[in-house]
Amino acid sequence: MAGASLRDVAEGLFGISPLAHRHELTVAPRLPSGWPAAHLRGLPLGAHRLNLRATPEALELEHTSGPQPLTIHYAGHQAILAPGERVTL
Repeated sequence: MAGASLRDVAEGLFGISPLAHRHELTVAPRLPSGWPAAHLRGLPLGAHRLNLRATPEALELEHTSGPQPLTIHYAGHQAILAPGERVTL
C-alpha cells in the first residue's frame, strides 16, 4: 500500500465518512477477508482525536479528545461519545 495516505486508509479500509463541522462520523469497515482486526490510533477528525478498532463483528471506538461530544453511526447503531469515553458497537 505504498503511497497511501492516512485519509485513504481511513476512508477505504474503515469506511469513514466524517462530518467534522457537525461533530459526526459514520464508520462502515471493509476489512479484507481473513483479517481479524484493524486499528487506527490518534485519527484526527476536525478538532477531535479518535482510536478505532474494527473486527468483522464489532467496532470499538474511543473519543480521546475534542471540544464536545461526537455522534458515531455504525451498522444501524448510533452512539454519542463525550471526550474520554469509549464504546463497542
